[in-house]
Amino acid sequence: MRELISHMLIILGTLTITLGTIGVLRAPSIYTRLHAASKAVSLGVVSFCLAAFLDSGSEVRTRVVLIALFLLITTPVASHVIARAAYQTGED
Repeated sequence: MRELISHMLIILGTLTITLGTIGVLRAPSIYTRLHAASKAVSLGVVSFCLAAFLDSGSEVRTRVVLIALFLLITTPVASHVIARAAYQTGED
């Protein structure tokens, strides 16, 4: 059962990152591209981390949790900083 859930999380992460990449390529403005990229990282990579958490030992689980927390904290901050810089330079 854990293996099935892990495989489903990997598929979910792959689809999320693929759709996020398509969103970055097709979005008309920097703000919508930034939104697509930040959602792809948050949802896609965290689902990969959950899959690794289910299929690993305790040493790897600690690292995976730290990686997921780091991404969940830094991705919105980085997106905000990039959007603010784009706004201040007059990008549309």
